Amino acid sequence: MTGSKRIFSVLLLLVIILTGCGEDSVKEDISVFNKSIELRTDINSARNVMVEFYNTFYGAINEKCKITEENLTPGRYRVTLTREPIFEGPKAAEKFVMIVKFDGMKWKVLIVEKNWKCKGNLMGEWGIEGCN
Repeated sequence: MTGSKRIFSVLLLLVIILTGCGEDSVKEDISVFNKSIELRTDINSARNVMVEFYNTFYGAINEKCKITEENLTPGRYRVTLTREPIFEGPKAAEKFVMIVKFDGMKWKVLIVEKNWKCKGNLMGEWGIEGCN
């Protein structure tokens, strides 16, 4: 593979990773969170970054939350937190997808996207439409 083809392939992979596979999502503001973790030395995994994010903004992680971690490239990870079922309110499930990097010293969140499923949604698709 030539250099330009390799660069194109890497860029295409990054676009797919950062934009997802066609699911609509809402980007979360991560600036305050990144400031809060930039000097922390007790966070030892990408999964723990997601736990800290969720605990900070959405309450404590519980048994309804499932977290998966995927290594994208050296030092970059995709962490997905899915919370379902949700019994209270009109949402059936929520999903947070975080891209986070570790430079050997500190963690930095690059993006967090959120979407959900509504109760009564027969297709069971993830989206950002209001739930009734």
